[in-house]
Amino acid sequence: LAAPGMLRLTLYGLPGHQYHLQSAPSVGPGLTWENEILVTLPTTYQTLERPLVDEPARLFRVREQ
Repeated sequence: LAAPGMLRLTLYGLPGHQYHLQSAPSVGPGLTWENEILVTLPTTYQTLERPLVDEPARLFRVREQ
């Protein structure tokens, strides 16, 4: 379980590859993805924790660098 006030995300990919965790506040016209963090995977996965913010929803995606 994540610590109180935190969101736990697990990123899967190829060891040694770099990935950007990106987020957006909603889906729709003009959607803009924001870079949250750049991660180099040490193995096939890594768990990340991100603070929860007071918003109705947030979408996440991962893109290989």
